[in-house]
Amino acid sequence: TTLNFQKRAEFSRRFAEFSHEWNFNELQTKEWMLNLFNFKYVQMRKQDFFIQRLAEINDPGLLNSYSDHFTTLIAGSFHYNNMHSENRRYAGRIQSSGKRKKDIIHDVKISLISSGILLDLYGVGKNSVDTVTGQRTLLGVPYTQFVKGDIQYIYNYKINKQHKFVARGMVGIGKAYGNSPSLPYEQSFFAGGSNDIRAFVAKSMAPGGTNKYQDSTSTQTQIGDMRLELNLEWRFKIAGPIEGALFMDAGNIWMVATKNTSATDSTVFRWNSFYKQSALGTGFGVRADLDFLVVRLDIGLPLYNPYIPDMNERWIFEKHTNFMSYFDVDNSGKVGDGDNSPDRTWPRPFFPRFNIGIGYPF
Repeated sequence: TTLNFQKRAEFSRRFAEFSHEWNFNELQTKEWMLNLFNFKYVQMRKQDFFIQRLAEINDPGLLNSYSDHFTTLIAGSFHYNNMHSENRRYAGRIQSSGKRKKDIIHDVKISLISSGILLDLYGVGKNSVDTVTGQRTLLGVPYTQFVKGDIQYIYNYKINKQHKFVARGMVGIGKAYGNSPSLPYEQSFFAGGSNDIRAFVAKSMAPGGTNKYQDSTSTQTQIGDMRLELNLEWRFKIAGPIEGALFMDAGNIWMVATKNTSATDSTVFRWNSFYKQSALGTGFGVRADLDFLVVRLDIGLPLYNPYIPDMNERWIFEKHTNFMSYFDVDNSGKVGDGDNSPDRTWPRPFFPRFNIGIGYPF
């Protein structure tokens, strides 16, 4: 049983959750989880400016994402990690590649979630329909229907006692159907922040090639239907418990195309354009390993920003003439302070971001 409360600039969110799950361990490397009963009620309270913004966009999917709802989840997951494998006693044996088994750790997590299958199967809500949205309801509140899958792989290679190379890849996608025009907020994908693409503010990365810097009313919290991400870190000892890291993060979130999606919609994932819409950042981190916890400070710098309108100005080393002329008409060098600029002050698109975190990012 869980009761929780979340407050953001645009809204506050309360939810109550009742669930029961089974966990099964297979040897020392594999863990299975099965959850056949997960009932959650979510209540959203939106700020007036956010309600107005959603009304201006008039997107049924977004309206649904930020609405009250029930979810009835069926979930399963698999986790593999060979750190404590019984084969470690053979770790001294050299593989054909020349790397010892103890130097490489593989960590794989796979999860699959579905909501609303049983309610739909038993015809719940057929005689109880929301007159505004047309959605079937449970106790007067619409219930969700969606499927969602997520895969994460971490490769940890110990070069020597002083150095490690760690890489992470993540792929996730969700699809709403039936009673839901979109994924609920808590099941959507986010990007940016201390455990993510660290050169961008947490949950601020918008779907695909959204021109955030041309939209004066764009909100900070952004969501998507899918995520692609790759993170690389070289970790090294500095002195005592102090460690350093050089890292590079790439990826973004996207929306999934529907039958009503426009061919020019830049928020939707497409194979011929997603690489142009993937953000790229690099940076340096300092971590204090105190045995019982790790405290870290990462400084991320955007190298490629997919939200700048002009394709020829998205790299940090390119001239940003058009971009600055649009936002900085008085030539002061500050984004968003000109008389004709949008009515908000944007953070500089290539300004360093500072992230404080507990534990390693992955």
